[in-house]
Amino acid sequence: MTMTYEEMVKKLAETDMTEIERGENLIRSMCGVIDAILNYKYVLDHYKGDSDGVIQDQINSIKNAMAIMVGDADVYMMLLGITDKVRTKADSRIGKILRKMREEG
Repeated sequence: MTMTYEEMVKKLAETDMTEIERGENLIRSMCGVIDAILNYKYVLDHYKGDSDGVIQDQINSIKNAMAIMVGDADVYMMLLGITDKVRTKADSRIGKILRKMREEG
């Protein structure tokens, strides 16, 4: 039987790693995303001509770094018992941004 994503996250959250260790993992993965985005910006700013392959490589780096970060964030939220609250807050924030855009537009 295959586990769902949520089941896998829960299993990881129940391991022996402490909240501090999980938090440190999340911080490291956030730094990886920051690094990938800055590298992408550098490529966009400095590569001229045929740079499609280089740009795609940087996009793939961002994708991989974000996947790691999202997984680490999901485990950390599960460990702290705040997953539903975070999702609700994120939904609310996106709704506010859209409402503001409609008002301005």
